[in-house]
Amino acid sequence: MTTKLPSVTERSDKTLWAARQHNLGVAYLERVRGDKADNVERAIEHYKRALEVFTKEALPHDYAQTQYNLGNAYWHCASFG
Repeated sequence: MTTKLPSVTERSDKTLWAARQHNLGVAYLERVRGDKADNVERAIEHYKRALEVFTKEALPHDYAQTQYNLGNAYWHCASFG
């Protein structure tokens, strides 16, 4: 049995939306299927979206964690080039 997550938009719940963007970034960075470079690029896109809400002033812990993961994703990009 699968459970569908309720639809959340940036407008309906910004923090939950940003957390999901961050989690999608983690999932794409760790994904083993598909092209690794494409997965890393998708991870970067999701981390950047999360940082639209996770600001240093509003949510410093989430901001720091997302920045760390974004840096890790960029580090992976360097290994492709």
